[in-house]
Amino acid sequence: MDRIKILIVEDELVVAEDIAGRLELCGYEIAGIADSSEQAVEIACRQKPDLCLVDIRIRGAVDGIDTVLLLTQKLGTGVPVIYLTAFSDAAILNKAKLTYPAAFIVKPFRDRELQIAIELALQNAERMHKRIEPDGDSKELFRLDDRFFLKIGNRFEKVYIADVAWLAAERSYCEIVTSRKRYTVASNLSQLAAKLEHPSLVRVHRSFMVNLEHIDAFEGNSVLIRQQEIPVSSNYKDDFLKRFRFL
Repeated sequence: MDRIKILIVEDELVVAEDIAGRLELCGYEIAGIADSSEQAVEIACRQKPDLCLVDIRIRGAVDGIDTVLLLTQKLGTGVPVIYLTAFSDAAILNKAKLTYPAAFIVKPFRDRELQIAIELALQNAERMHKRIEPDGDSKELFRLDDRFFLKIGNRFEKVYIADVAWLAAERSYCEIVTSRKRYTVASNLSQLAAKLEHPSLVRVHRSFMVNLEHIDAFEGNSVLIRQQEIPVSSNYKDDFLKRFRFL
């Protein structure tokens, strides 16, 4: 049986080598050690790791969180990510949560703590792969002009489009975040966007769609909604900005 391959993204070489040694003692294979975003993407594309351990704070213009977004574009959303951090800043953690990590581990950590996090991350990832893939014709959602009915259990629950703050892709599923609740739908983001076509809903990233009415602020390559920072990629930025009338 092939050993699980883990990519370590950590710019402190001593720390990275220590983690690598501890993982090898647990029976894991090291796909590589990267000290920058560019190196992480290069190693990931070549080695195809089963899991990524990523330090949130790494040197360079691209931090660990944005590195994960780049890795997701290259590897897809099926590779679980565990963040390593020595910080507990709420804004940073909120930004990191938008990338749907499998876990956060605070430095310094024990070997058993790391091993448990890895085992759970891999188990959950495997369980997600075993789910039935959506076929694009799911009868989970029925649309009216300003609302839709979403299947929850055996009933359909009403959701107003105006209440939708953003949508986020998670593997072959989507999360719909409203002002009151979060829903998970068996559909990819493109399929869901077509079903919920509305002038206030705009795609800002391969994995995100936002409601313009809920944006609190935006700058550079991100928008802020309810204290959540959502990335805006270069592929969607022009279309996003066209939705505004600049005075």
